[in-house]
Amino acid sequence: MSAEADGAAIASGDTVADGVEVTFSATIPPDYDILRWTRNNNPIPSCGTNPQCAVAVSGADANVRIVIEQVLYAVEYSVNTAAGGTLTVNGIASGDSVPRGTQVTFVVTPALGYFVSGWSGAVCPAGAENERVECAVAVRAPLNVQAFLVDATSQRAFTFGVATGAAGAPIPVGADLAATADGAALTSGDVAADGTSVRFAATVPERHQIVRWTLNNFPIAECGVESTCDIVISGDTDVRVVIAGVMPVVTYSHYPVDGSRGILTAGVASGSEVETGTTVTFTATPTAGHFVSGWSGAQCPVGSEQEVECVVAAFSGLHVIALFSPIATIPGPGGEPDSTLPRFGATALTAVNQRFVPQLNGRDFPMRYGGLR
Repeated sequence: MSAEADGAAIASGDTVADGVEVTFSATIPPDYDILRWTRNNNPIPSCGTNPQCAVAVSGADANVRIVIEQVLYAVEYSVNTAAGGTLTVNGIASGDSVPRGTQVTFVVTPALGYFVSGWSGAVCPAGAENERVECAVAVRAPLNVQAFLVDATSQRAFTFGVATGAAGAPIPVGADLAATADGAALTSGDVAADGTSVRFAATVPERHQIVRWTLNNFPIAECGVESTCDIVISGDTDVRVVIAGVMPVVTYSHYPVDGSRGILTAGVASGSEVETGTTVTFTATPTAGHFVSGWSGAQCPVGSEQEVECVVAAFSGLHVIALFSPIATIPGPGGEPDSTLPRFGATALTAVNQRFVPQLNGRDFPMRYGGLR
């Protein structure tokens, strides 16, 4: 510990005048913590556990001390099965405490026919059959490390993940596949014994759906398109859930289909797939002497001799038809046209025997060029 007053270093035992502020600085080993500062054996709350402490000399001699304590952490270790081999640490028994920052080396020696498949409590490598594995770890907190040893003759390669329905398509953002066995989470690349029952659970993002499940590239019929799938390990296993975006198909046309009375167009080609929720603008354009008399597959304006636009959100498949009709005329006494009726809105058209018939003052009038047939 060092001390400084008015920019000059002072030594323990020096004297200073009343009112002078003295700054103390502590140098602490990495495996120690500061517990408190004291003045004349009384804590100095303002200094807390900081490495520096400022004290104003006033009215009495001052004896300043810093209290430090070595930090020790317990190290525990084990193997999942004693038959699989041993785990040792350089000179440390399981449960011993060591100073913070101590580097310990875990050494696994598998029994004949066993291998290290993984670890808990530390990031350490796996090993091949009969391979001795070492792992060095710096103790920064209490350690409880376990090495997993498995019998190579009864374990199967075990992988799983998300796939897409189209070659080269990226995995959808947010899609995931998790696996558990006996309530414990599994990682793709682990090994599993024959007969192990594994539950897979898929996370499916919005606007996507499960297309199928596969086991070693073959469909798992019993899992269908459910979000979970249960299988029993039998041989090497690769499980995939195929997730694809939900893409509504938009189709449209006009009646009559030859376009003689008008045509329907849209911002996308008929038969196109679009993202769910995409808005599609349909444009109905009548030819001269005709008007938009109705729609199929969408709620859109009618009754106009001019171009009509209609915006529809595609949350599922769309099939839209625009209906065009000739403008009606009132027949004269001899049956020849007498005067032309104004264009008819939705309220001026009634369905008679599945035909649209204009009305005027509640009276039906035939269309000069015929209704929809």
